[in-house]
Amino acid sequence: MSLKTSIIATAAPLAVASIMLVGITSGASAYQCKSQLQGVNVVGPNHATALAIGKSMWTSKVQSKFGLEWSVWTIAATPMQTCNPASGGFQCVLTAKPCKYVVP
Repeated sequence: MSLKTSIIATAAPLAVASIMLVGITSGASAYQCKSQLQGVNVVGPNHATALAIGKSMWTSKVQSKFGLEWSVWTIAATPMQTCNPASGGFQCVLTAKPCKYVVP
């Protein structure tokens, strides 16, 4: 067997396995989202802190209302963050539709 044939014989099964893995991981997951926005309004000493407090408060609010599986800000649908200078630092309003990860 030549070196070229050996490389092709080794690489082909790996390529097929990689394609199958991508197909399995991309098609096997989905998100289910609530239809209504949930929001919080917070004030923090600076922009970054106000956002961090807001995300934490949004997570807590959603968790108490719908459960832990719905309370992940990074997978929420239509997330919106609006921050403006205010007395005492920054005021931020964060809203999003809670979503949960589901496997069909």
